[in-house]
Amino acid sequence: MSWSFSNPTARLLRNGSRHSERTENPMNLQHEKKTFLFENLSQQLLVMLAVAATLLCFPTLSWGQKPKVNPLTPNIPVAQKPEPAPSTARPMTESDIEAFLDGLVPLQLERDDIAGVAIAVVKDGKVLFAKGYGYSDVKKKTPVSVENTLFRPGSISKLFTWTAVMQLVEQGKLDLDRDVNDYLDFKIPPTYPQPITLRNIMTHTAGFGETAKDLFVPDAKDLTPLRPYLVEHMPKRIFPPGTTPAYSNYATTMAGYVVQRVSGKPFNDYINESILKPLGMQHTTFAQPLPPELKSLMSDGYQLASSPAGSFEVVQAWPAGSVSTSAMDMTRFIIAHLQDGQFNGARILKPETAELMHARQFAAHFFVSYNSAGKGEDSDRTALWEKFLDRYFPYTPPAESPVASAAQDARAVSALYMPSRRSQGNILEAVFMLGEVKVFTNADGTISADALKDFNGQAKKFQEISSLVYRDVNGQDRMAFKRDANGRLYFVMDFPFFTFQRVGWVQAKPFNYFVLGASVAILILALVLWPVAALVRRHYGRKLNLSPRQRRLRIAVRLVCVADLLFLGGLIGLLSLLDAPGAANSHIDIWIHLLQIVGVIGAVGTVLAIYSAVHAWRATSSPVRATVAAAGAADAGSTSAPASQTTESSWIWSKIFPTLIAVACIGITWFFVYWNLLNFNLNY
Repeated sequence: MSWSFSNPTARLLRNGSRHSERTENPMNLQHEKKTFLFENLSQQLLVMLAVAATLLCFPTLSWGQKPKVNPLTPNIPVAQKPEPAPSTARPMTESDIEAFLDGLVPLQLERDDIAGVAIAVVKDGKVLFAKGYGYSDVKKKTPVSVENTLFRPGSISKLFTWTAVMQLVEQGKLDLDRDVNDYLDFKIPPTYPQPITLRNIMTHTAGFGETAKDLFVPDAKDLTPLRPYLVEHMPKRIFPPGTTPAYSNYATTMAGYVVQRVSGKPFNDYINESILKPLGMQHTTFAQPLPPELKSLMSDGYQLASSPAGSFEVVQAWPAGSVSTSAMDMTRFIIAHLQDGQFNGARILKPETAELMHARQFAAHFFVSYNSAGKGEDSDRTALWEKFLDRYFPYTPPAESPVASAAQDARAVSALYMPSRRSQGNILEAVFMLGEVKVFTNADGTISADALKDFNGQAKKFQEISSLVYRDVNGQDRMAFKRDANGRLYFVMDFPFFTFQRVGWVQAKPFNYFVLGASVAILILALVLWPVAALVRRHYGRKLNLSPRQRRLRIAVRLVCVADLLFLGGLIGLLSLLDAPGAANSHIDIWIHLLQIVGVIGAVGTVLAIYSAVHAWRATSSPVRATVAAAGAADAGSTSAPASQTTESSWIWSKIFPTLIAVACIGITWFFVYWNLLNFNLNY
């Protein structure tokens, strides 16, 4: 649910490989240690490590197949389980789990400056272990309680929304494969022939671009009803439905609105009456702000335990991310799903509905969350989860035969890739270019991706185990490459909600860095040399003889340089501010537009820079009138020089530098236009 403007791809990868909506990817990769838990349902085990709890991110629905008769018939093929390797698993008992966690979690809290965590382990339909560590309020020294402390587990909210959708499917009020427009009172534009369905939405293959504006709002009073939010913030459709995983908070919010319309009840009321009350989840709510009886139970959220607590995040897209819950409440929800829709005699889904809901599009994994980010680059939540699996579900990877084409394949896949979960056609498009992932070949024939690092901060190495399928040499993470219908390479990891698509040279970071860096350097140089050249002329007693028109042109070109640099600097400052939750909202639209006006002035002014360069070349055809040596001539943009001592080098420089300024203005304007930074449509 959370988002980062500063490094979106790194955040996406952390949210994918560590928040663990890990599943089997669209190329039928089969997983090992991390999928064994769910595949061995006789164990009925789920671990909850949360800001509120660890939550089951159960797999949803197949986006590649459609039931034709009974929407509750699970006709989705289940992938074959990998052969279990010999193991020496520790007995999973309450005492062993407590000893294990007591030795690990307090160390993490102290070492990485984490405030607290709640952990619950569910096995065979019962809570095997539950314990809180650390504080929910550091200042007041309030301990974490698994019973009463509330956390914000973010996108776990989606599981309640999906459950609500499936309840209405069960009642015959919704069809997973019907055009979702049939359930809305507004229309999604027909960008592609295929309609968007609830099946697409629930499998994150609706094809919407990323949207961040007003995802969070500063205060609960700024919340708007779901319909106007969905209408005003509809993102661009960038993929045909059912073809490309691209995680979407917007699409989930749309599903929540469908629940509201079809049920005839406000979304929050429906969730309360149909899920929370039947399961006895008295410490769970989607309400914002919190009800008075729950407000005092809410855990503070921290970047570091030693830093001030953050404020309560108000989520505009509340079906996608506003739930507040406790660890023990989540055990009820988890057990209900692990027991085919029932808990302690209360049923929220029929067995056949639960079976369909849990039918694998990919594989299953889990969601782990703390109430602090901590100091480390890598997640303590992930470390705990990995150690838990190693202890109770150890796995030895099978021996793999070398792939004959490994060296050739490694060279073929080495390139830059952009995530499918991205914005297009708005001012955030360039952010995703900055977060491109570089896949490269190592000396030993393995490949690495610069954004995929181990707990030591080193790039993981992946070895090819079958054609274009790679596995982490020290773990179970996988990468698989394939070509799309256009022949473009893309790769997937072992989480299902976005892919990485190879970019062309125009979209590649190195090219854009060169264009932008060179342009900025020249523009800064032009502005710096302006007063420097004036001081040099003054020191040597030389005057720059310009006509009034030439003087105006020279000043105008400098102002164009200033406008370009101001716009770029303003964008950088804006993005740094937008990184805070709630900052990307409609209240700043006027400031973005004012900044874009500066950018438009710079872009239009490029014509003046080009004219100045052309005029410089036409002004003289020989070095008889150029002067003042390089420093004087470097006062670029002038098309005439004082009659004085002449040199051929200064004559050439008086023409080259205006040309460089023109090229720099063209380069930076191309960057602004290509990446939609001057697009006045602020639906981002």
